[in-house]
Amino acid sequence: MDELKMTRLMLSASVALLLLASTLCAEVVPQGKIESAVRQKIVNNTNFKREDLNIEFIRVPKVSIPGKVHRIHVSREDSARDLGRLSFLVTALGDGGVKKRYWVTANVSARATAVCAAQSLKAGSVVRPGDVLLREREIRGNFSKRPVTDVKFAVGKRLKRGVPKGKMLTTEMLDVPPTVKRRSVVRLEARIRSLRVSTLGEALKDGRAGDLIPVRNIASRKTVYGVVQEDVTVVVLVGSD
Repeated sequence: MDELKMTRLMLSASVALLLLASTLCAEVVPQGKIESAVRQKIVNNTNFKREDLNIEFIRVPKVSIPGKVHRIHVSREDSARDLGRLSFLVTALGDGGVKKRYWVTANVSARATAVCAAQSLKAGSVVRPGDVLLREREIRGNFSKRPVTDVKFAVGKRLKRGVPKGKMLTTEMLDVPPTVKRRSVVRLEARIRSLRVSTLGEALKDGRAGDLIPVRNIASRKTVYGVVQEDVTVVVLVGSD
């Protein structure tokens, strides 16, 4: 019995010594190394320039791994968002394939020269050159679409909703206005080879160039379908009535 007890004690001591040795040989992953890897991930996942980003780390845990740290890998479950409060899964790979996983959290914002409303703009209005101007803004939120950074992109577009003075415009606020508006009078044109016959019609639906819309022939009162052209003509599909 004494020999059995002694063997067990020696085995326990050996395990303790191995654990102690492993702890003593463990390498603490430098916080700067972790932050550098996460920062690079952020830069790679955004269209903003590195110098325009502001990254504030909220949580960077202290991590130790047996032996030497060979590699640090950073990943994100939601890679669509690149601004706001973001979480990153960091994996540290050590000797013998040992892995340690932990979460790092950071607040990310960016400075950009964006198109802003020079005055209060109404929903449904078409943006004119004097309606907008460029201002530097700090972008903190997570937009489904990017802030508009080019005045030429905004001018000529229609606002989906009202925009107060000074507010930054985003691409999801804008759409292309219809070439033809509902209830407007348009030129109907039927094309059969080289023959063209035209008359007037009333558009029964908004339509952009290339859209198929219903139009009421003013003379015959019949409804036909035609394709909207850039010059506001609607080309009738022969036999559509």
